[in-house]
Amino acid sequence: MAIVLPFCGIRYNTDQAGDIAQLVAPPYDVVDDEKRDSLVSRNSYNIFSLELSKPDFIGKHKIDKYTCAKKKFQTWLSKKILEQNDASAIYPYDISFSTPSGNSCRKGFVALVRVEDWESRIVLPHERTFDRVTEDRFNLLQATEAQFSQVFILYRHSPDAARILDKAERKELYTLKDEDGNTHRLWKITDVDRLKSLHECLLKTALYIADGHHRYTTAIKYRNEMQKAYGKDPSKPYNYLMVYLVDS
Repeated sequence: MAIVLPFCGIRYNTDQAGDIAQLVAPPYDVVDDEKRDSLVSRNSYNIFSLELSKPDFIGKHKIDKYTCAKKKFQTWLSKKILEQNDASAIYPYDISFSTPSGNSCRKGFVALVRVEDWESRIVLPHERTFDRVTEDRFNLLQATEAQFSQVFILYRHSPDAARILDKAERKELYTLKDEDGNTHRLWKITDVDRLKSLHECLLKTALYIADGHHRYTTAIKYRNEMQKAYGKDPSKPYNYLMVYLVDS
């Protein structure tokens, strides 16, 4: 079964962090160092300060990039640069963009999905992964105990899920336009009954990874390590992964 759940997300407090358009970034694996540095120089709270952190020094002691990300993440939380929602939610996320044939909009939502082994065929890949990249993402996850971007997942078309999402009351969180002119909008839905209905109607759906194979592989490895250390309690957060779900 595909287990899709709401969660108490951590997000930017723009009163402290600044313009949301300067805090977000493209997928981490499509930018070079120059682009990464350019985004961070505009606003030091840009998400790449965490997701693509760099080594630093405390006095004469060099601190590796994963420890730097951990320390920054903890500091941002303590200073309320980042704040956690006080209620479980899913987060509808739409991207409006132009194509040669006209305007279009991709609609989806951010939620948790239970991490499944590849052999279960509940979550289906289409790319091979590389150990070096997986190890990098694992080290970051292990150090910070947080995910800073979502795995992009498609699910089999569900009219019931579409109706639930369309009818649910939602609160807008952010609207921004990126450097390519695309408009991004994020909301949250906290209605317990709607969230339960969405969970139930997606139980039997298949999930297909569109982007994020290394992060999903990392999540499997992290779950396995944590279960060895702390047991197989299904309620523990290490059993779940933050994803962006889009109806195929």
